[in-house]
Amino acid sequence: MLTRLAASELGENGGSLKCTDPVDLQGARRVLANLEHSILDGRVNLRAWVPAIEAEIAVAAAESDSADLAMDRCDPLFRIRIRRWAIGDGDFAGLVPVCDPMARIVKFHYDVADFLGVRNAAQLPTSPTLRPSYIVAFVSSRGRLRSPLLVDDFTVKALELSDGSRTAAEIAKELACDCGGSGSMEDGLKRIEHLLISGLVWMHDLRNLTSPEECRGH
Repeated sequence: MLTRLAASELGENGGSLKCTDPVDLQGARRVLANLEHSILDGRVNLRAWVPAIEAEIAVAAAESDSADLAMDRCDPLFRIRIRRWAIGDGDFAGLVPVCDPMARIVKFHYDVADFLGVRNAAQLPTSPTLRPSYIVAFVSSRGRLRSPLLVDDFTVKALELSDGSRTAAEIAKELACDCGGSGSMEDGLKRIEHLLISGLVWMHDLRNLTSPEECRGH
């Protein structure tokens, strides 16, 4: 949406580009290039649009990334993949979290939350807050595109650790250490459970689960 607003501000397409008009990745890159050219020509008031468009381009590029076709066939409905018919109390800690293979973590050096809710040029911040921020984007799968999610650094760390080589308990312990002792393993397990409910991780009872046969579930 911000790219469409910037294009209208630039006066592209005779200034007739509306917020509802589609702008693909290539078009967004063209808008950014024209925007930077206009800034060099003296339209410095357009400078605030640059990080906003760069953020949208980064997310769109992640969404168009190639995905493992075998993993793409995995049905997200079956996010808990175990050989038993059910898990009991206390079993969750021993399961192995695996980050959704269609998820892509996009990192920024500025706070993209500053652009949330912007609907016109007047609402655009002069410059975004300089602090790391993260968006999880999802590769388009079978014609479906899941909306990107703004996440915190704790979530990013948990997702990066969810590579299929560690149990939930091992990840929770490492997360607790990263918190400088202010967190607990129980808190970490609850966060991992939330990631499962949110569809950001899948749970397995085997480490390094990679084959398509295993991926389809049991």
